[in-house]
Amino acid sequence: MTAILDADGDRMSIADLEVYGLPVREINLLEDRLGLVFVDELQEVDEGELRSSGGMGPKSVSVVRTAMERFLAGRPIKTPKECASFSRMESASLFQLAGV
Repeated sequence: MTAILDADGDRMSIADLEVYGLPVREINLLEDRLGLVFVDELQEVDEGELRSSGGMGPKSVSVVRTAMERFLAGRPIKTPKECASFSRMESASLFQLAGV
């Protein structure tokens, strides 16, 4: 398996696929049910494994496939600031600055 790196040379996480249209629900399922952390790990999983993980029906599998196709084609549909994962990180940073 070859690691997939972002522009900074870090491995791309499953959460990074949100900019390619992967909803937070599917991100959570991939991380929690399948234990996936990185995009290159997802490339090794077939549709049968996704469906058998629980919580992922044909529609979710299709959504994951579409997000991966967009990712591989380099066609994001959101900016990082539009993503929930970015918003959570930004909020956490604001709390740290406020000393909360």
